[in-house]
Amino acid sequence: MPQIQVLCPLWLIFYVVGLDWKRWDKLIRKHTFRVFIVFCTCLAFQEIASFWWYAAGDFNMATTQLKISSLATSLAAIALFMTIPASFKMKASTSPFVGLGNASFGIYLCHILVLAVVGKLVGLLAMPPEVLTFALWALTLIGSYLFVSTLGRLLPKQIRALIGI
Repeated sequence: MPQIQVLCPLWLIFYVVGLDWKRWDKLIRKHTFRVFIVFCTCLAFQEIASFWWYAAGDFNMATTQLKISSLATSLAAIALFMTIPASFKMKASTSPFVGLGNASFGIYLCHILVLAVVGKLVGLLAMPPEVLTFALWALTLIGSYLFVSTLGRLLPKQIRALIGI
């Protein structure tokens, strides 16, 4: 792995931005369109960088989220979501996606295991690559959510808190 992944300093930027969020909020609050343009630019840069890494033969760097372009895209997405008006956030808080968001850390923790299982099962079926990619994504998300939800019901509260579910 690249040294930046081994030492994990890249993740500290989220902590630092979170600590100073009030200042960032004042800077971006009334600039939703500009933040959207920054997000789209970062997303395009991330895609270009990923294709470049893949063409260079480094699949791990092409897919890792620990690249500067991925970090910038994540920060821009956070900023974009934070510029959404409070009235819309209140409406969205009743969305079915709230449960998915609440389970997101548990999904993050188990998705590689679920992906390995789903990959073996889906690999038994003959599908076009485009369908296979979507099937892997959707089934991994659904399987991870179901796994986390099941653990959330079965495990005692102290253990759920300990493992982050």
